[in-house]
Amino acid sequence: MTQPKKTPRPGRPPARRAQRRKVLITGIGRQLGKILAKRLDPTCEVIGMGRKDWVGGKPSGIHADAVALDRSKAEDCFRRQAIDTVIHLEYVHSPKMPAEMRYRINVVGTMRLLDFCRKYDVRKVIVLSTAHVYGALPDNHPYIEEEDPIRAEQDYAALHHMIEVDTYVRSWMYRHKDIRTVILRPCNIIGPTITNSMTRYLRRRYCPTLLGFNPMMQFIHEEDLTEAVALAVEKRQAAGIFNIAGSGFTPISDAIREAGGTPVPFLHPLVYTSIRILWPLGLTYFPSPEIDYLKYACIVSTKRAEKVLGFQPRYTLLETIRSIRSAIR
Repeated sequence: MTQPKKTPRPGRPPARRAQRRKVLITGIGRQLGKILAKRLDPTCEVIGMGRKDWVGGKPSGIHADAVALDRSKAEDCFRRQAIDTVIHLEYVHSPKMPAEMRYRINVVGTMRLLDFCRKYDVRKVIVLSTAHVYGALPDNHPYIEEEDPIRAEQDYAALHHMIEVDTYVRSWMYRHKDIRTVILRPCNIIGPTITNSMTRYLRRRYCPTLLGFNPMMQFIHEEDLTEAVALAVEKRQAAGIFNIAGSGFTPISDAIREAGGTPVPFLHPLVYTSIRILWPLGLTYFPSPEIDYLKYACIVSTKRAEKVLGFQPRYTLLETIRSIRSAIR
């Protein structure tokens, strides 16, 4: 008896390449995307997608499209190629960008990306979230695990977007169990090339702290984070939520000193008020809700990542903190 031919999903290319998997990285124009592309290149065929504002120009040696996920042309990348794995790093948090545009890129862009993954038969999806979704609260217990609730302050738009993305991807993951989905929640990412609110803070000569507070902090080197992402790609059957952090933790005052700065304590009501005024103008590196992470600890457990992904940080805590000294202050 003749078996009917299987009808491919709409737009799916007829066959996959037998050898190197095609891995799409969104946010390829940023530092993490470039480091990750270099790490994966020997074993995977890396394809990039990102907004037009590339950091240091387009990455060399790979095909990269300058297109945002909220644009109609973004789907062309999936139509043209049999993408096996998608790594989602594309987020924007600048207060200088209109709030509606940030939401469209961060939240709507993620939703559209997942729609493309479903439509074009992507086998694995890896989404970068953040450990900050757990929140910095006075009753946090040490070593927060992946099953613990998300309790972060949502007044800060960027963090609110990450909570919404994290929540949406978790729901999508349970609805589409045929696609191996990974959510990574890293602690504070720092390193010599990355630029975010924490690295801008630690690169200052004088770092404001909150008088009477000196919480423990976790950090992860940018290269250790990209190694965790690469392991999530290589472990084909790995799926679920994973906290990612470097080795050990330290009081924020010690981290500032090891980075070459000097902590300067201020009354915290003054700090919150000043930043609420300065952040919308783009005149400060820390939005006011993130100041909570200089007040209370948010220490995560990495046991699941160690067991399932085989993740072990290569950089020590001191090496991670001191690595930002090589960056231009």
